[in-house]
Amino acid sequence: MLTSPGILPKASPWSKRARIAVLLSLLAVLPASAATGVLVEAPRRIVGIELFPAVPVPYLRARYELAGVDLIVYYTEAGLPLPEDAATVQCGTRVLRVLEDPDLQVRVLEHGGETLIFAWDTDVAVDLCRILPSFLADFDFFRDALPGDRGSWLPATIE
Repeated sequence: MLTSPGILPKASPWSKRARIAVLLSLLAVLPASAATGVLVEAPRRIVGIELFPAVPVPYLRARYELAGVDLIVYYTEAGLPLPEDAATVQCGTRVLRVLEDPDLQVRVLEHGGETLIFAWDTDVAVDLCRILPSFLADFDFFRDALPGDRGSWLPATIE
């Protein structure tokens, strides 16, 4: 707003500090970006998962809500016997294996000698390639910061 040198702009009934407080309180209650996934089921240890019924290895399983979609993430230190003819999906420099399942879309990523499995309902679309870099950056950060606490390696949010 331009004013003449001798004329002050009309004073607002709201002080600058009050406007900032209102803005911060609105940001606190508004949901994060629709693209932000939030951990809604903390990682829990399980043995064997339905995707690999013949492989009774220990996993950690967590559930995220991402724009109204449930995204299940499994983590295991074990290598998994993936089908030789499994399709692949390229996400940047990473190659994910696609597993066939009638109810779920499943992507498997071998990452640093460990395995991460991402699964979601077949009726919805998830752009895993968009969220994967930030997920892995947080996962690697927590793995390095908390080497003995595998349950804390899965991040609380993904974007």
